[in-house]
Amino acid sequence: MIRIFESAERTAEALLGAYLLGYVIYYLLFFVSALICIVRHRLRLLSARHETEADVWLPPVSVIIPAHNEEKVICNSLRSVLRSRYPVFEVIVVSDGSTDRTLEVLREEFHLVRTTRPPLFKVPCRPTRAAFVSATEPRLLVVDKENGGRADALNAGLAFSRYHLVVCIDADSVVEPDSLLRCARPFSDPRTQAAGGVIRVLNGCRVVGGHLVEPGLPGNPLVVMQAVEYARAFFTQRPAFDTLGSLPIISGSFGMFRRQTLIEVGGFSNRTVAEDMELVLRLHHHFRSQPGRRAYRQVFVPDPVVWTEVPETIGDLGRQRRRWQRGLAQALWAYRHMLFRPRFGWLGMVVLPYYWLYELLEPVILALGYVLTVAGVLAGWLHQTALVGLFLLPVSLNLVISLMALFYGELPFGRYQGLRDLARLVFWSFTEPFWYRWLSVAWRLAGLWDALRAKQGWEKPERVGAWAVSPHDVRPGRGSSG
Repeated sequence: MIRIFESAERTAEALLGAYLLGYVIYYLLFFVSALICIVRHRLRLLSARHETEADVWLPPVSVIIPAHNEEKVICNSLRSVLRSRYPVFEVIVVSDGSTDRTLEVLREEFHLVRTTRPPLFKVPCRPTRAAFVSATEPRLLVVDKENGGRADALNAGLAFSRYHLVVCIDADSVVEPDSLLRCARPFSDPRTQAAGGVIRVLNGCRVVGGHLVEPGLPGNPLVVMQAVEYARAFFTQRPAFDTLGSLPIISGSFGMFRRQTLIEVGGFSNRTVAEDMELVLRLHHHFRSQPGRRAYRQVFVPDPVVWTEVPETIGDLGRQRRRWQRGLAQALWAYRHMLFRPRFGWLGMVVLPYYWLYELLEPVILALGYVLTVAGVLAGWLHQTALVGLFLLPVSLNLVISLMALFYGELPFGRYQGLRDLARLVFWSFTEPFWYRWLSVAWRLAGLWDALRAKQGWEKPERVGAWAVSPHDVRPGRGSSG
């Protein structure tokens, strides 16, 4: 029996060691690739300073904002988009069966009047009840439709869009004035089919009339940890995937696409709750499965920023992360045939295996590792050195990843105010292994269970909107983010 335990111990240690070694190798690749992407982008920005408006042709843009019960935040979000410094654009707000005062708030703020303007394209979506234009803002169209979910609302907006590029933005987000401009630049290359920017945490900021006047972080540790997670995703993973030409996801909070390409692939799909990842994987499959492998690009641009509200309570955050994990499982399973297929390049051979091993199955492996570790300690057959290694190595890796992400993000593209916010991000990164990681593992395990039992639908976190400030409350002398 003792020999069996010792053999099991060695096998478990070897498997966990191989798993952690793979994690190290992946992130070494990510760090190098992300640095290449960020340096390359900074050099492009330097050369772009000498360009005039006549040097770069930017196609008109249709901005689609799906909204379901967003009365607290929709006006500030919409105002931020309308303040964009972009030559020609329109904004389409799609009220997806809202039961609160979303439509009334928009009608009061923008003096909406009914219009007979018809959709231009046939895209699968629930019936439209009415469409409205603004008497004060000619670039605004509001569509009221039956509830069908986020993907369905985006398809309704796509059907009404007039311009060649389409941007999808969440209703609880604030767009920086130059974000559309910066995200559209890669489309000067005709191969570019999609582009995405950076999402930052809006909680703790001050927004007046759609204008971000003061970035910042709140004291809530849950919000700060989400800011760290966003930094990891957008300043290590996304730029690395861009360098490899294998971006697997463009955030649903801010993504730009060629309208004709979206219509060509059938629009957004509601077969998963991760319609953003599903669409990007579908585009990869679409272009790489064609005869002759039509040239295309899906790019990450680390400079355009959209600020979005994140959950502030454990309950709301847990429901969101369960949904994210369920959506990840659905998207990866739907495109499992791309895994380890040379036809799909880096995406099939490197990126998707990473998502299966270190995003989808990581909570299962970590939970099993914790259980085996506790069992080994209680049984007395786990060496102390192994116990220390099993704890310290993952902790050290995650800390290094967080610090590198903050370094890559804040040094060249910093948005937060001074050292105080940065120190808070670093401090809570150190505490992550002792509380937040355990919560994350539990939520992701629950999300996998939801996927296995084919749970339908999703619950939206409650909007707080504390970042929105009335213009009458603005004190003189406050800074502006520009």
